[in-house]
Amino acid sequence: MSHESTDPFAALDVAPGTPLQVVEGPDTFPLRALGTLDPRNAMAEVLAAYLRCARFQRGPGPRGGAPKPFALKRVEPFWPDPKQEIAYPSASILDPAGVPYEAHALTPTALEETLDVFAPGTVLWKTAEAVAEFQVDYWCNDDPTREAIAARLPSLFSPGESRVGVVLSGDPRYFRRPVRATLTMHQRTDIEQAVFERERRLQTTVRCEIDVVQLRKAVRLQPHMRLVDGFSEDC
Repeated sequence: MSHESTDPFAALDVAPGTPLQVVEGPDTFPLRALGTLDPRNAMAEVLAAYLRCARFQRGPGPRGGAPKPFALKRVEPFWPDPKQEIAYPSASILDPAGVPYEAHALTPTALEETLDVFAPGTVLWKTAEAVAEFQVDYWCNDDPTREAIAARLPSLFSPGESRVGVVLSGDPRYFRRPVRATLTMHQRTDIEQAVFERERRLQTTVRCEIDVVQLRKAVRLQPHMRLVDGFSEDC
């Protein structure tokens, strides 16, 4: 007795690892380009650029005087290099928990507002949403600087009244997709050795979200009408 395979692809002469259900033809949308940044680095670079532009303000000292504005001297989207001396105040960005991709629909979605924006006859397709819980550490060498940064963060990440969080313009290396950033936690992190060396650290968590996209060829529909038994029919 012979047993027929129930595998619909058993009769196909394909090598292991060949993508299945990928159809090519005039009605499909071939890949045209990928960003030169992945979603994680696109979010980290945008967040770093935002923090480099941020302005903070130290309060008057014990003897009074005018408040002193300042900016971060360095913001890096990775952990500080142990061989490099830290320039205070500075910040570093890392993602200790990884970056999950969350499905937004059963199938990819064409973003119509991107039609012909990056190249003629192309459109961005959204396949998922990337979400990163970034750990952002602020490195300071005195308490007033750390307190000034901590005092500024809530308004920095909620600058408007219409929503919690801030929407940041995207990096051109990732099709300028906007990044949604929300401050979710901050705490003062002091350890004995660091305090002895006059280092003060503020640890925060910033939730960032971005679309996962691909640039594909856009095939425009060509609507027309035909008459069927005296009736018009859209095609």
